[in-house]
Amino acid sequence: MQSTINLLDRAEQVKPLAAWTKEMKLSGNVLYTARLRGRLSPILAGAIAEKLGEDVQHWITVAVLETEKESGALDHLKKTADRWLNKVNS
Repeated sequence: MQSTINLLDRAEQVKPLAAWTKEMKLSGNVLYTARLRGRLSPILAGAIAEKLGEDVQHWITVAVLETEKESGALDHLKKTADRWLNKVNS
């Protein structure tokens, strides 16, 4: 499954994180902090996905799943999310 840091990496290929921070009217180091933590919040993931023209619902779902503790149910939902994305993109 993709991670929200993959999305942040793609955003950074378009313009520096400081430019995203200014454009999205975010506080100081929120995107740098997200990178250090290894994930974006669902709100940030959705906002960045929208700016990049990506599937907002998918990225919000990925962000929510990243906050959950590992479990059998989480593994199942990750696989379901991957299948859903493949279906949407085909």
